Amino acid sequence: MCIRDRSQVELAKQVIIYVCDLGLFIPSANYTVVCLDEPLDGGCAVELMRANALDKPVIGWRSDVSTPFGTLKGPTGGAHWFPMFHTDAVVWAMPGVVKTVEDADKMINETATKLHEAIASTPTRGDVSHTDSLVAAADLLFAGLDIRNVGDPANIPQVVQAYVTHHQQLMQLLPTGVPKTPF
Repeated sequence: MCIRDRSQVELAKQVIIYVCDLGLFIPSANYTVVCLDEPLDGGCAVELMRANALDKPVIGWRSDVSTPFGTLKGPTGGAHWFPMFHTDAVVWAMPGVVKTVEDADKMINETATKLHEAIASTPTRGDVSHTDSLVAAADLLFAGLDIRNVGDPANIPQVVQAYVTHHQQLMQLLPTGVPKTPF
């Protein structure tokens, strides 16, 4: 095959990057570091989920102060909770005032140190399956409900009661990126 036009080159580039990231890099990695700045990049979201599917620990990294989903003081620092809940740790590397090359170098080194510390303190998942844990959590929350009617407003009190009843168990089952604020 001879790649002759621009669209073929673009497709080849996309396939190579996709296979490299999801078929080589993530499966062979011990940890995955994912940028969670808003708006979240679609590729980062897929890589995060691929790492979770392979039970690889995920370190989230935020370097922006945008808060489209709450406030900086909220449980996920204003980031969307779906990707944040799929992390094992989050490094907050909020930008400071950078006026000189030395300022930039200091900020980069501080971020690298925080990432290193997060990786060093995050254990590998071993035999714990992220997918199995989510299914077990769903079993606790939605026990006895017909899956076709889970979102029915009449079922909300039952789901809330299940959350209250099983809160500690749920927190143990969910990924470590889920904020563990006191109930």
